[in-house]
Amino acid sequence: MRRYFLPIIASAVVLTACSSTPPAGPAALDLSSRSTAKAANAEGADTSGAPTPAPNVTFPATPADGPLLTPNRQAVTTASVQTLATALGITSPVTEQPGGWSAPAATPGAPDGTPRLIVLKDARASWFYGTGTSCDLSQPLSDNAGGCVSTAIAEPAPVTTSGGGSSTVTPSAPATVNISVAQVNTVADPLFTALGLTTAARTYFPDQNESAEARTVTGDPTVLDLPTFGAGTNVTVVIRAKKPTIDSANGTLATWDLKDKYGVVSAADALARYNSQPRPEPLLCAVGPDGKGCLARPAITITGATFGLMADTNSGAPVLAPAWIFATSTAAVAGGQPTAGKFPVSAVQDRYLTTPSPDTGQPNPVGTDIEPTAVPGSTGASEGGVPPISGTPK
Repeated sequence: MRRYFLPIIASAVVLTACSSTPPAGPAALDLSSRSTAKAANAEGADTSGAPTPAPNVTFPATPADGPLLTPNRQAVTTASVQTLATALGITSPVTEQPGGWSAPAATPGAPDGTPRLIVLKDARASWFYGTGTSCDLSQPLSDNAGGCVSTAIAEPAPVTTSGGGSSTVTPSAPATVNISVAQVNTVADPLFTALGLTTAARTYFPDQNESAEARTVTGDPTVLDLPTFGAGTNVTVVIRAKKPTIDSANGTLATWDLKDKYGVVSAADALARYNSQPRPEPLLCAVGPDGKGCLARPAITITGATFGLMADTNSGAPVLAPAWIFATSTAAVAGGQPTAGKFPVSAVQDRYLTTPSPDTGQPNPVGTDIEPTAVPGSTGASEGGVPPISGTPK
């Protein structure tokens, strides 16, 4: 911010000259992504099956720093929630309560088959749409008196092998009613337009190579000209009455404000961080040709890396934090098709964390020498991860 006056600048110069105190740096961070990684690494668990870069992959140059952003839901109003409801095909008016908004009005303890939009007054203005959810919005969420409870039917337990160990699953028969990517886009496009996400990067699950009775598209927004991971809008589409229909959806309505900037590690160092973490045993696996046991884990190849932002928490509060987002290609298993994917790894340097460094075991000297350089492509202004809903897309 450049709201300075000449007398103030002169005073600041004198104070700086007379003081030996180093300039204050950004606040120390307690990121869940790094705390979890350090705790897991300390356990010394299995680290086999690590992704490796393809021979022709060259990682991008490392930026001087990366932004950390916090959510701001002040721009979310009944009118903006009504615009979202209309985009979802809800014709009834939105009702505002201390804990959030709903349409049709939420009735505590009485979930029914009518799809409902719920927007919570939490930090990110989290919203979700679908059936089978009962919400009490009569009290502010901070009072721990409100909130929502899902009444959806739980997924059946995985089938385990007779000898114990990892669970196994047998590939299901092809879907009888397939929903295509084109059909998904037909009903998702108006919603993404209402949310200002027309340029958001889209991923589909299952991807277009697989037949599916339900398909989910995720729109990941760009914030400060950086791609994001984990802050997107998810829309699941099915066929009902021979027409593609939104079955469920969720996202956030808050904008994102620039909080500070932090030094970051290279993509190669971030990948080394990831590969030093233990690999959890999968809940499901591909069954061997004899119908017993699990096939070996497929090889995962890194096909590229992009500097961006990942959804994280700092001392439990939601943030968007600097990250490297790795693109992957996974080998085919059990006669299936190769799959593509991506995953994020925190890029914040260890010295900015409140937890001890795994290399030295000593507390980190936080932020006394970070340079206030700009993130490539950043204007320094706050931009919304999910822009405020309005009649005209942002």
